[in-house]
Amino acid sequence: MADEFNLLRQELDSPFLSLELSNMTVNQRLQAQQVAIRRTTKVVEDLDNILVQMRQKPGFINFLRAESEAYLLSAAQEGPIIVLNVTELRSDAILVMKTRVKTIALPRLSHAEMAKHCSSSTDDNEAKREFLKWLWKAAVHFLLRELGFYPKQVHPLPRIWWIGVGLMAKAPIHAPAKFKNGRVQMTTIQYCLPPYTSTIR
Repeated sequence: MADEFNLLRQELDSPFLSLELSNMTVNQRLQAQQVAIRRTTKVVEDLDNILVQMRQKPGFINFLRAESEAYLLSAAQEGPIIVLNVTELRSDAILVMKTRVKTIALPRLSHAEMAKHCSSSTDDNEAKREFLKWLWKAAVHFLLRELGFYPKQVHPLPRIWWIGVGLMAKAPIHAPAKFKNGRVQMTTIQYCLPPYTSTIR
């Protein structure tokens, strides 16, 4: 059972598509992605089934169970927690607040755009400003507004704990800003104290 569980987990953790898509037509890419999605769905179902079996074994009743909602809410007592994730399929934020947990789609937070900025090692200040301006528009100001911390500033400044997943772990979430004539007009740290953390726990 453990061997089967490990094999399924490894398959689920493997790259979404192992195919070289650059030489394919659009239709071939879509078909390859659909095959991969169906396979991933089947692996998830198999993994769920084996977890049910494992949890029936003595001492394994809570094996890999998600934290309870009460636990998540208690983690936000010192300020909201925002988990940011960007993928080729979609980008989302999970907001953990004192009273609820909410998922928000971030369609403007493009994986391709994020990858472009993260792979750039340029010292070009204009490129860096463009990155910070894009992060502000694509995610940060929208999330601050959702929490009620923007456009009107809250005093004392609220603390928001940021968790970046994947490429978002490289993002300078404390620094996104709106610029006018090359000068900072508004920025994340005007509206919150933005410490980072690696996990909700």
